[in-house]
Order: sequence, then structure tokens, then C-alpha cells
Amino acid sequence: MRVIAGEFKGRHLYTDKGMSTRPILDRMKESLFGMLADTVIEARVLDLFCGGGTIAIEALSRGAATAVLVDKSRGARVAAQKNIALLDLGSRVKFIGTDAARAVRKLAERGARFDLIFVDPPYFDGLGPPVLAAIREGKILAEGGMAIVRHHKKETPQEHAAGWRIERRRQVGEAILTFFALPEEQTQDTIL
Repeated sequence: MRVIAGEFKGRHLYTDKGMSTRPILDRMKESLFGMLADTVIEARVLDLFCGGGTIAIEALSRGAATAVLVDKSRGARVAAQKNIALLDLGSRVKFIGTDAARAVRKLAERGARFDLIFVDPPYFDGLGPPVLAAIREGKILAEGGMAIVRHHKKETPQEHAAGWRIERRRQVGEAILTFFALPEEQTQDTIL
């Protein structure tokens, strides 16, 4: 696994060989970041089901400001922490070792807001829709932000994504990237 563009282009990243994950292929990353274009610059990124953190690290390499990585797997934590140390990203990255929905609730309690939220749950586990619901209910997506879900082509997360608007979809091999946005009134920050 390697970073494909930006500040850390060509740097190899650690992955946990024992994890039963589906590492994101270079062509999927190219497609994803091609669609995001300049929206990644200075973005606050949340990477749910992060594995070794390769998506968030790619975003940071391309100009994102900060990232929070979330995964409950011990192997993911080890790989992500090695990658953070390897690229000296400790001041820009935080790792949370818990399940995605719980992490979203904790981040919401702290008032965290993110411009880009990557959701990459295991295929066919049904974890995407509850996490999208937690994101919406917790109001952690900033105004104009995007939640991007990677899912198998036979899964249809949009059927269970009440309150979300599908902006676009892109299929690469067996996987689909679905870009979700919220209506403006659901992303407005409360002004006191």
C-alpha cells in the first residue's frame, strides 16, 4: 500500500496482514480523490473503519488539515499508529479505537465537525446505514460537507440512508463509492 499523490507521494504504508479488510486499490483512490478535487484542501477528515488509515493519509498528503481515524480493530490501531509515526503526522491525526457509531456519538458530544467523512465498513455487515444515521443525528458533518461510503455493488446503502441526498456514485470493480450530502438545514452550526 502506498500514497499515490501529494506531499507523501510514493511512501509505502503499513497494513495489518491479519486483518480481513479490503484494502482500497490505487485506482479506487485515484477515482475518489479525482472526484473530490480541491475540496480536500484544508478539509477536516473523519475516516471510519479506517484500517491502517490509508484514505485519511492520502487526504492529508493532498492538503487536508486534520484527520480522525476510527477503527475498533487492534491490528488497525497498530498499523495506523505506525503510519502516523512514519509520516510524522502526530500533530494532525488522532486515532480512536472503538466502533464507528460510538465514535461518532463521542465526537458529536465534543462538538466536532468534519468536511469529509469516509465510511468504509465491511461488505454485507449492514453497518453503513446506522453510521450514516449517527452522523446525521450527531450533526458532525459541516455545512457543504460530504460523507462518502464505499460498498459492494450488490449493497444499496441509499435505501437505508433517510435524510441524506445522493450526490453521485462511481463504480470501480466490485466496489461503489456513493457520495452523500445533507440538506443545508441539517448541517447548520448553531450560533449562540
